[in-house]
Amino acid sequence: MSYLIPGIYNAAASPYGMSPGNGAAANASALSAAIHDCLNAGGGIVIIPSWDGVTNGTYKMATVTIPPTGSSGSQLLICGTGLGTTLEVQSSQDLFDVNGTNYVTFQDLIVQYDPGKTGTAFNFSGGMGHSLFRVNIQDCPNPVEFNSADQGYMLQCSVTYTSAFPAVSRLPL
Repeated sequence: MSYLIPGIYNAAASPYGMSPGNGAAANASALSAAIHDCLNAGGGIVIIPSWDGVTNGTYKMATVTIPPTGSSGSQLLICGTGLGTTLEVQSSQDLFDVNGTNYVTFQDLIVQYDPGKTGTAFNFSGGMGHSLFRVNIQDCPNPVEFNSADQGYMLQCSVTYTSAFPAVSRLPL
């Protein structure tokens, strides 16, 4: 499916090029570009397909920072497709840093950290009105952090750990 509809930005399509075959930095750059274009257009949906048209697999990821937009009306939905879009963090780092943008929602994503790696999967360090819907976070010591002013929501989400994962002292949910 092309997902080429006004207001929808497909991170795997041209000109972005996110792909399971790419490295973490290339995928983070492609997703950042799609998010930037979406926010500059006043908001919308950024799709991360579970199949990029060539490869069905896991996207290796580095940190993606979602910058402040200055507009409370710019809503952003970052959404996986199919049976599960998987984002894999292979080093100790945050995955998403939402830094001042309001109303960012993540939906239908699986986020995996390699066991023993640290970081925060979803760091809502600024803004308000954020939510996670049907997100599964695996082996991440700090799955989600909402700032103190945020009225964030998590609906139908799960946080799971493998038996080999070290004990976690707190979950900032």
